Amino acid sequence: RFALETYVEVIFQNPFNIYEVKRTKIAERSSNPVFDEEFVFDLSKKVPMGDVTIDLIFFEKSSLHHHPIVLGVLTLSKHTDWFPVRKFWIDLEESPNTRLKDRFLFEGNIYE
Repeated sequence: RFALETYVEVIFQNPFNIYEVKRTKIAERSSNPVFDEEFVFDLSKKVPMGDVTIDLIFFEKSSLHHHPIVLGVLTLSKHTDWFPVRKFWIDLEESPNTRLKDRFLFEGNIYE
C-alpha cells in the first residue's frame, strides 16, 4: 500500500518577483482536506500591491511518484470577483501596515 500526502503551497508574488512561499502541513487524504493554518506575510518592503497575487497550489505526493502532482491552482488577486477576496485586498490597500486576518473557506471535491 502506498501513502498519499496532500498539501498546499501559498505563494505571495507579482509578475516579476516571488516575495514569499509558505507550505501547509500535510492533510489526510480525503475529498475535502482541511488546512486550518495561519500565514503571516511581511509587506513592510514597500511591496506595490497593484499586481500582487496569492496563489494556492494544491499538491498530492505519493510513494509511487518522485515528484508531487498538481491537483489544482487558485489565484487570489484584487481583480477576483469573489467578494471576500476583493474586500481582503481593499482592506490591505487601505491599511498596509496593519495585521489583517481573513479566512476563506473553499469547498468542493478535489478528486473529481
